[in-house]
Amino acid sequence: MFVFAGSYDVIPENYKKDIQNKIRGFYSHNPMVQAVGTTVDEVYATAKVIGEKLNLSTKHTAVCIPMRGFGAYDSAMGLPQSGWTEEKDSPNWIP
Repeated sequence: MFVFAGSYDVIPENYKKDIQNKIRGFYSHNPMVQAVGTTVDEVYATAKVIGEKLNLSTKHTAVCIPMRGFGAYDSAMGLPQSGWTEEKDSPNWIP
C-alpha cells in the first residue's frame, strides 16, 4: 500500500488510472491522507523478497499474517484478483 499525504489530487495519474480500472484499491483515510493499494504483481514481488530473506534463517522462524487483513484499509480495498472471495464485509482469503 502507498500512503499519500494530501488530497486525491496528489496521487500520480498512473495510480489514478489503476484505481479507475480496479487494478488498485483505494481508501481515503481523511481529506488529507489517501491510501492506494498495491497490484498483484507488486504483492508477489514483495512476498518473494520476504520468502528469500526467511529462507536465510538458521533458526525456527514464523510469519503471522491476519486472515482478515491488517486493518481498515484491507477491509475497504478488497480486490478479487488479490484473493478476496467477496462473500463478507471483511477479507476472506482464498488459499
